[in-house]
Amino acid sequence: MNGLHGIIFSYEQEPGLRELAERRMPASIPFGGRYRVVDFMLSNLHAAGITDVGVVLHGNYQSLLDHIGNGKTWDMARKYGGLHARQTRPRAAD
Repeated sequence: MNGLHGIIFSYEQEPGLRELAERRMPASIPFGGRYRVVDFMLSNLHAAGITDVGVVLHGNYQSLLDHIGNGKTWDMARKYGGLHARQTRPRAAD
């Protein structure tokens, strides 16, 4: 779909996950031994025809970044558009 962009915010901490999200983002928690939670979000966006997707990262995001890579798994590895990961910066103390 032209003109549509998807955004995945993966910086939210879920208090109910305790030990599971202690060292990784909730979006990178394994599901069913093979997939991760972010796989479902990216697959749904791809199925809807949205191929320009941004992932906003914060905190312990390295495992999520390693998993999504360049987006080739979801056919989002493109020269224009595609999958882009951006990290947020912590706010400076006032």
